[in-house]
Amino acid sequence: MSKKRGFFTQLIRHLIQFAAFILFPGLFIMVFSAVRDLLTAFMDGSFSFNGLFPQIILVFMVFLITMLWGRFFCGFLCSFGMIQELIFFFSKRIILKKVQIPKRFDYIMKFLKYVILVLITAGVWLLALPVDSSWNPWGVFGMLVSGNFSLVSSSIPTVGFALLLAIAAGSLFVERFFCRYLCPLGALLAVVSGKRLYKIRRQSDSCTNCGLCTRSCSMGIEIPENDAVVSRECIQCMQCLAICPKDSLSVNPAAAMAGTACSDWRYSRCWKFGILFCYGNCIATACSKNRKNEKRKLQRWCLHGHRRRVSGNYRGAGYRGGRIYFRYYGAFIFG
Repeated sequence: MSKKRGFFTQLIRHLIQFAAFILFPGLFIMVFSAVRDLLTAFMDGSFSFNGLFPQIILVFMVFLITMLWGRFFCGFLCSFGMIQELIFFFSKRIILKKVQIPKRFDYIMKFLKYVILVLITAGVWLLALPVDSSWNPWGVFGMLVSGNFSLVSSSIPTVGFALLLAIAAGSLFVERFFCRYLCPLGALLAVVSGKRLYKIRRQSDSCTNCGLCTRSCSMGIEIPENDAVVSRECIQCMQCLAICPKDSLSVNPAAAMAGTACSDWRYSRCWKFGILFCYGNCIATACSKNRKNEKRKLQRWCLHGHRRRVSGNYRGAGYRGGRIYFRYYGAFIFG
């Protein structure tokens, strides 16, 4: 990819990340909570299409995007991933010597997020083991970006805040540290993306095996090993395409599914932005429908003060437990 096109691709990605951070800073929390709500509703026999319509729409669209383009959500829409990218970007200018992660260690550590996903799903969601939600670094992140001073101050003396600092420290040396090794939502999307339609493909006849693509990969994938990036770790950040000096990489659909392998990057991008537009509309629709149902409940919860625990089961996009808050349609909720 030429430098001009590579710069344009990354500029568009960063603009989408920034827009997602402003509009939906807790979108990753909403998606993971929606998966929880659907799973627990199926297990306890309380599933209702009308009652869980926002969660169904949100999970369906995220999974659809993931089956088409892989972990597009992680590379373009996750605010938590964007913050990690910023931390690593500035650390490269301070820590001049890049930390080399042993391949064997990196390979083993990437399985840790699957273990975390199983523990959360089986232990916290299904068995309802008593786990203090103040341990959740995602919830603390939501409190910090809320802009509410009382929530920010109450989030500091928590285990979740200490874990968030540890993640930030890891991101200084390893790009997207949390995404690589710890993210349970990333593990779930990695499973869904296994047979994705669009893959980053390599033209072996023009590739010189210079290794620039591998060194630029935010997830540490060995790109030149195959003619296509089949790793579930790929988050479609396009950094490898932007840095390739021979234009040997492209994002094309599988020929068996698309009829022909399109090499025109403009055509591929039109498809991407078209589905992204539909994706954003579906998220907005889910939010607007759920907002009416939850407005009175949110107002009542917010009036109780930030240290009081409200009893009952909440099936919106939130976390249960004491003293955990995050931004949700202009309000702050806790379980």
